[in-house]
Amino acid sequence: MSLIAFRRPISRLADQDVIALAISLEEGNAHILRMLISNLQNPSQEISTYLATRADQSDAQRRLWLDHYRAHFGEVLPEIKLDQIRGLTHHMTTDPA
Repeated sequence: MSLIAFRRPISRLADQDVIALAISLEEGNAHILRMLISNLQNPSQEISTYLATRADQSDAQRRLWLDHYRAHFGEVLPEIKLDQIRGLTHHMTTDPA
């Protein structure tokens, strides 16, 4: 049986799964933005500041989601992997390969 058969549509995720996914995505976004800053050759101060601000915003949003999760569901987050969910857009990576 194919692994694709085990992929759940996003509409079927429980509330705690959706919030855990949001936490994971915000963390990934902040990481990608910081990797962009470090991988750019001679970025302008304006670009560096913009990307760093966006990364900080993702970190702040992740903390809000995490606080919300803890208040409603406790300390243990479910492990949600993007390849287990149907209906999500794939993010680009900063990996040049």
